[in-house]
Amino acid sequence: MHPAAGPAVGGLLLLVGLAGAAWAWWPVPTREGRALILASSAGAPSLDVQWSGPAFLRRGEVQGVSLQLAAPPAATPDASTEPVHLRLTLQHDGLAVSPDAPLELALRPGESVTARWTVAARQDASARWLIEWVTGLGSRPLWLHPEAWEVRSLLGLSSVSVRAASILLGAIGLLGVLRGMVRR
Repeated sequence: MHPAAGPAVGGLLLLVGLAGAAWAWWPVPTREGRALILASSAGAPSLDVQWSGPAFLRRGEVQGVSLQLAAPPAATPDASTEPVHLRLTLQHDGLAVSPDAPLELALRPGESVTARWTVAARQDASARWLIEWVTGLGSRPLWLHPEAWEVRSLLGLSSVSVRAASILLGAIGLLGVLRGMVRR
């Protein structure tokens, strides 16, 4: 092998390791949204809804998603301050979700609450945020919002595998470069 081949191959491995590390550790952009649910004549509450989650998912990586609800303050001093009972569900296809059960909460006028889930996917996935108004007579859907996430991988590898491979290739590449520099 040519004497310059060692540092050249080492430099190439180092660059490949750095590129893989950049892909695997670069923060995923966030996608956010907001909706207003207006009170209905049937007594359903008004809510300010904000949601946040990743713009995409990396294969094998766990990401957080959240749904924030705020009830407007009472319109008049004699308005009811009774809590509104809600059920929040992240319905999903192709995702591992935690917690994977509906969340129930009571929200008083002027209060806000944030619900959080973690999601992971191995393939493209879809989900639906569902907010239900729970009364003594049952529940009624207030809001349904679809969400779709593209799942990305590098050469078919999960982000954990890419991180491990990038560390290994980067270390081998760095040793090759250093070894070539010492031999000169």
